[in-house]
Amino acid sequence: DANNECQTGDVVIIEECRPISKMKSWRLVRVVSQADSAAL
Repeated sequence: DANNECQTGDVVIIEECRPISKMKSWRLVRVVSQADSAAL
């Protein structure tokens, strides 16, 4: 995401939106749960 709110392994909710770039047409709605960084 643009604000670096998410990390690999986080569970998030996304929604479709207008095209932001050639490959991106979704946006982050919210982070449901964050991944345990020690588990990665």
